[in-house]
Amino acid sequence: MCYNYNNFIKNKSGEQLVNKYKLRLGERRNLLQAQSDWENFKERFSFYYTSGFEHKALPVVTMEKPDEIQFFHWGLIPNWVKTKEDALLRRKSNLNAKSETIFDLPSFKDSIMIRRCLVPATGFYEWHDVDTKKFPYQIMVVDDEQSEAIRDFCFGGIYAAWVDKQTGEVTNTFSIITTPANDMMAYIHNLKKRMPLILRREDEALWLRNDLDENEINELMQPYPSRLMKAHTIGKMLGQTKVNRNIEEVLNEEVYEGVKSCL
Repeated sequence: MCYNYNNFIKNKSGEQLVNKYKLRLGERRNLLQAQSDWENFKERFSFYYTSGFEHKALPVVTMEKPDEIQFFHWGLIPNWVKTKEDALLRRKSNLNAKSETIFDLPSFKDSIMIRRCLVPATGFYEWHDVDTKKFPYQIMVVDDEQSEAIRDFCFGGIYAAWVDKQTGEVTNTFSIITTPANDMMAYIHNLKKRMPLILRREDEALWLRNDLDENEINELMQPYPSRLMKAHTIGKMLGQTKVNRNIEEVLNEEVYEGVKSCL
């Protein structure tokens, strides 16, 4: 599954942020004039750790507005949900959507056809189980098989807008799609053997097109190749819920006896 990921920009550069997201002119202008207010922008656009169970508003790019960054809450609430209580339950169970059942389940079957989105990321976290112990990994995407250069990427997601009928408030939410694990992820996520849907760079624009049929969408929902990914073990700060994990130190590598430290 995928419940934790990162999406960080190290350099204090509004221009780098613009290039990363390819934002519209209005947002570009604001970013480029806001160097003195970088921390506020960094807090919105750049993070070392986020958890789906916090249901934060995170950057997405949608089919409806493919040239903009919008902020949707992680945990999809279908538009047919009637009460706030049910909405809170649904979002917790809808952090992920399985590619194998996404066309059949009521929560997802409309969104996968007409409300797909990109979820920008620089890496994600998963746990490897050995007996009763868990060891955290950071997983990343590389440029090509011959390169060690880490690159940004996008998860494939779906989204929905839910209206609270008592207050009229609209909540925009999303879910990250998951697929069966590739070889690397089958080793790391060795109990459930799942991984998030990572789109090839050349498929990102295709994912947002509004003329795809079910077969064409299924062709895009394939496990990303192990040879284009790398991973390493990190410190157990990742599992410490009472400390701030949204800091660069969460990425620090750590070696554990009997566990592959680099993949």
